[in-house]
Formats: sequence, C-alpha cells, structure tokens
Amino acid sequence: MAPDTHDLQTLTISPRALGDLVGRVGTPDFVRSLGQFVTGDIQADAIHLERLRPDARSPSGYTTEWIGSTGEEYALICEIMDRYYASYCDRDPLFVSIRGSTGKLLIQRDVGALTDDGLRREIFMPARIAQECVISHGTRNERYSLGLARCEGRAAFSLRELAVLQQMGEFLFPLCEMHSRTASARRISTPRREGTPVSRFEERIAREEIRLSRREGEICRSLLSGKTIPESAQMLELKLSTAESYVKRAFAKLNVRTKWELLQWAHSSE
Repeated sequence: MAPDTHDLQTLTISPRALGDLVGRVGTPDFVRSLGQFVTGDIQADAIHLERLRPDARSPSGYTTEWIGSTGEEYALICEIMDRYYASYCDRDPLFVSIRGSTGKLLIQRDVGALTDDGLRREIFMPARIAQECVISHGTRNERYSLGLARCEGRAAFSLRELAVLQQMGEFLFPLCEMHSRTASARRISTPRREGTPVSRFEERIAREEIRLSRREGEICRSLLSGKTIPESAQMLELKLSTAESYVKRAFAKLNVRTKWELLQWAHSSE
C-alpha cells in the first residue's frame, strides 16, 4: 500500500537533472541516467526497470521485458537479472501478486521473509540484497515497475523515501513508457520449456553422445537441481576439492564456465 504523503516533504526537482534524463530517453544511457536521478534523493545499491504485458502464449499469461538495470556492481547485477528473467520472474510472489492489477502500487519486500529458497539463494544472496521496494504503474495492457534494492547492513526504506518515490513516479513512468517504445528490451522472459533442467541435460548428453564420468554427471545433475558445489559435495560424500575437480572437468567437456551457463546449455537445442 502506498504511504500517506500528507505533511511529508515535497520532492524538489532539479530542472537540469530532469532535462538530462529526458535527453536520454530512447538511448542506451536511459536506465543509468534514471538511476542517477532516483538516487539523488533515495539511496539504492541497484535499480531495475521492467515492463509486463499480457501474452496468451506464455504459461503465466504474461511476458516480462527487462528494460535494464543499473548500480555500482553493474556486471554482477546484469548476470543476476539475466538469471532472474530466465528462471524466476514468472514465479516471483511480489510480481505474481500485481499481475492484472491497474493503477499505482508501492510495495516493500523483506528478502529474509522469502519462502522460495531458490529465488533467495540464486537472486538475492549473490548481491547481498536485504531490502527491496517496487513502485509500479499500469493498465490492463501493460505495467511498468521500478525496483530499488539495498544491500545488507542498510536501513529499510523510510516512509519519507517511499513518499518521495511515489511522487517521482508521476513523471518517471511517462518517460519509461516513451523509452520502452523507442528502445528494445534487454531481455524478454522465456516461457519455461517442457521437462526439468536435469531431464533436458540427460537428453542433450545422450543426443550429442558426450562422455562424462559417473561422478562428473552426478555433480552436474546436483547443480542443475539447485544445489551449490559444497552442498553437492556433501550429498555425494566427496571432499570439496574433489567435487570442484569434477565440476572443472565436466564444465571443460561441455564448454561452459558457470552453473548458470550449465543451465543454459541444458535448455539449448544446439
């Protein structure tokens, strides 16, 4: 629910900062400029912009377009968000709850209260995100959402900050809409394919006649099931160094470098 902004400080807009943001509409620098504008009043370690639209072809009934992200650890943020839009956006409880709604919404999320272990471990823990707030605006045809995230050790978003963000939304969302109509999305969520990652991994291994040792195959299946290397080592009763050695050998044979690339490899038809 949006906060009551009565008696709270009114947002003061810098014409120069706003003009710079308007000038970036439709360019690759828009999301970065948007982040600079927002963090001039509200501290955030990462900012994300997306658009949600109805799509009868998608299992969820919607397609999510990642317009872009910005933050100090930009490379890590992009890697995590790419993973999120490929595997988690369709089941994220925060965004599932606002599908089909209209108008403005302002929501805070306590990451520690997440019940989806995979979402918390794969998306929030790598960047140490503990607090998130999302301002969202939309119609039945499309909804734009701007998410602000804070790392561990920082305070939750204050009532004043939420009120300022709500005021920003009045003029930021029209700019976001203009930008999305003139620039392509960074990624469009892909409907989940038939079969589990493990089953698709097995299918591709057999189809391409790739030879993995028993242990190499076991460690890959464990990683594709959502476990970490230490967890896999414990489950398979291996020393961590031995498990890491099997991972290195298997990844070399599959020409992948990370667990995320292994997941992509399993789902690829090539």
